Amino acid sequence: MAQETPISRTPAPDKAGVEYPTEPFACPNCGQMLGPSCRVCVACHVPIDFSRVRPSESPAKPSFQPAFELPVRFSWSLFFYVLIVYLVVAEIAYHYLGPTKVQEFVAGAQVSQVVMSLWVLADARRRGVPKPLRWALASLLFWLIFFPWYLERRRRPRAPCPFVESQPGPVTRFILLLLLVMVLAALAMFLINATLPK
Repeated sequence: MAQETPISRTPAPDKAGVEYPTEPFACPNCGQMLGPSCRVCVACHVPIDFSRVRPSESPAKPSFQPAFELPVRFSWSLFFYVLIVYLVVAEIAYHYLGPTKVQEFVAGAQVSQVVMSLWVLADARRRGVPKPLRWALASLLFWLIFFPWYLERRRRPRAPCPFVESQPGPVTRFILLLLLVMVLAALAMFLINATLPK
């Protein structure tokens, strides 16, 4: 018997010398994605002209980005740190100045509170923190609470902080305005009492 010649199963190039693709490709007529073994488009039923097939590019892997940032919460550690420093300074001032001059110290503390609130306003604007005026007013009215909170907020200026930066209602605005007037009036009284001759 004559020996049979083995049949080559390697895909040959077409007549134009263009090799068949080995990866999925888009139909040059309609753009339908096809498998590498397709010779006729399953969508438009047109024979594939492989000279018009562009080599497929592997899509770049998207870098992982979280959908949202966690909101900035109240920092209890900074709050207790500022509270301890405040109490220590107040105790030292009362011990060394006495009850008569402690009022002058309180007036100076009020002035420094205003200065720190102005710093909050300037720093929030420089860092792009939303609602910089609101942070400054909150630090002026409730310095012991909102100033440590802003120290934590400035580390993450793009993260949300809905408790402070959400839109307040008319009642909240009235209360904040009333508290602002009371703080400014108390500051003016301290300054007047400190400058009056005794």
